[in-house]
Formats: sequence, structure tokens, C-alpha cells
Amino acid sequence: MLEPLTNRLLAKLDQHAGMTIQTLCQLLVEPIASITHELSTMENGGMIQRKSGQIFLTVYGTRMKNEMSTTARSY
Repeated sequence: MLEPLTNRLLAKLDQHAGMTIQTLCQLLVEPIASITHELSTMENGGMIQRKSGQIFLTVYGTRMKNEMSTTARSY
């Protein structure tokens, strides 16, 4: 889980050379919080992948009436 976040951090550093660490961390708060929330609410599992420079979080969970639901988000 840390590797995708580390890669995201490095990408932000490349985009914003000279930015303070505080500002950089503020930019990363939402994606990290979202991933953490998704993982904490999963019932059946999920995975985090990196494809074409983006981070994908796929969540597999059961919803009402045992229907399977898959959610993918890109960060």
C-alpha cells in the first residue's frame, strides 16, 4: 500500500519542485484519506494497483441482497 503512495509523493515532488513539505502533504491528504476510508469499509477485500502512472483502488464488497459491487477509483 505504501509503494503507490510513495510514487504519488515522488510525482508531486517532480511537479512542484521547491514546494514546502507542508504544502505537499496538504495536497496528498484527500487521496490518502479516501484510500484509507475505502479500505476500512471493505467487507470482502480489494486491491490497489498502479497503471499508466495512476493509482487504482478496486473495492469488492457485498451490498444489499448479496449483490456484488465493484468500485474503481483513480488517483
